[in-house]
Parts: sequence; C-alpha cells; structure tokens
Amino acid sequence: MTAHSAQNGTERCQFPDPTVRLTELAAHKAESSTERCQFPDRAFELQPYADAMTTITADVKIEPGAEFSVELRSGSHLWHADEPADVGGADTGPNPYELLLSSVAACTCITVSMYCRRKGWDLHSVSASYTHDRVHANDCDDCESEASGYIDRVRSQIFIEGDFDEDQRSRLADIARRCPVHKTLERGITFTTEAVFAG
Repeated sequence: MTAHSAQNGTERCQFPDPTVRLTELAAHKAESSTERCQFPDRAFELQPYADAMTTITADVKIEPGAEFSVELRSGSHLWHADEPADVGGADTGPNPYELLLSSVAACTCITVSMYCRRKGWDLHSVSASYTHDRVHANDCDDCESEASGYIDRVRSQIFIEGDFDEDQRSRLADIARRCPVHKTLERGITFTTEAVFAG
C-alpha cells in the first residue's frame, strides 16, 4: 500500500472525499460495528476527518432574465447553476438537483477507478447514470418498510467495462455503492444555517 501517505500515525485511503480519515485496524479482529473499506490484506475504519472542510460559495446577481442564475466557486473552479426556462430560469447551468446527482455520479466513477488502479485491475471505462424523483412510499418496492408519505428516491446504473473475473465483478458492484458522497447522503446530514442580512 505504498500509495498511502502516513500522517501522525494514521493512513489515508485515496478516495475523492477528504472528509474521512482511515485508521488501520488489525485485520484479524473487529472491535466495533463501524463500517470499513476493505483492501487486499488490510482493514480500515472510516472516521470523521475533523480538520478537513470543503467550502462552496454561491452568488446570485438579480438581473432581468437571469434571476435564478447562480455563480458557484470553489478554489480556482467556477461553474453555474440555474433553472430551466419552463420554470422561469435562463437554463445557464444544471439545476440544484442535477448538481446533487452529478456529485454522487462523479464520486462513484472516481471511487471505482481509484479502487481498480490500487488493485491493478484492468478497468477500461466507468460511467454512471443517476435519476431523482419523488414517489409515495406505498409505491416504492425498494424503500424501507417504516417509510411513509412521499419520499425522495435516487436510482442509478453503473456501467463498468474491463477484464474482470466473477469475484472482481462482485467486489466492484459493492464498491460502486460505497462512494463517500453516497454514504454521506445515506447516513443523513446535520445542517447549521445562519442568515446574514446586508443593508
């Protein structure tokens, strides 16, 4: 595992989301029920990476015909979000739900690619298709039994091309469901929001 860099006695797995720190555990013993990402001959425990923070800024400049156009920044990166024309937007970028799905799709593809590179497996390509809708719990066969009312549902298909045996295919199918962004959304998020007024 030479790709790992040791810092303060811990090692980090090279996944796209820096909000987890991976601490090596003894491979023969599990002391708790915490989730682990499994590599060839070691086990790693996922723990919060408290000193990592991702900051996105979003700005809307109210102008005629572009009232919903949002400029998004993170570090040196700049992109846009908007609403489609049929709901009053200018369609200058994906809508917020499309951006949410794109983050999970990107994380999934990166995670599968990184895992194959780490294992030395012959991956040719990976792509992901994600869709979001709202459905009544009674009409959702895949939903948890205690769910009620209308719920948000995300469905995905992951397309993986490469030379794999059956064990490798099974492992990659599991890895594709375990990207950090997917797991963050699945666990639930705590929001802290402060409204600051100018003028």
